[in-house]
Formats: sequence, structure tokens, C-alpha cells
Amino acid sequence: MMYKPEHIMTFGKNKGLTLKQIYQYKPTYIQYLVEFFDGFEIDINDFRDLPNPTVADPNQLPPDPEHGGLRFYPPIKLEASVE
Repeated sequence: MMYKPEHIMTFGKNKGLTLKQIYQYKPTYIQYLVEFFDGFEIDINDFRDLPNPTVADPNQLPPDPEHGGLRFYPPIKLEASVE
């Protein structure tokens, strides 16, 4: 299957994100998938047309509205405690 930027990841730590979102924040993950997952192919021309990735923080991901805009990996449970 030829994957395009609008495809949504169905597995892994980026599950639920589009390949376009992943490319924007973690382009090396796309490279990893192409190199190490059999049958994972991208239409390189579609990805070349995307804006340049923003990679200031290698663990940066788009905000998760369920957790106040923060996204953690591995997922952690946020608990407030007062001592």
C-alpha cells in the first residue's frame, strides 16, 4: 500500500495521528517505518510538498486536548497530590 500524508496511523506510539502530523514533528519516524516495516511505502512527492518539519524538540508532538494540551509518551496518569 502506498501511504499518503492524510493516512492515519493505526499502531504504535503515534496511533491516531496523520502521517502529515508525524512528518511535521517526528520526520525520522516516517523514515524508520519506510526502512524497517515491510510494505510501508510513502508517496515521496506528496511528502515533498509539505512544509518543512519542525524538529526543535525530538519528543514534541501535537497537543492532546484530553490532557490539557500535553501529550506524554509513554502515556502517564496525571494525578494531583498535596503533601
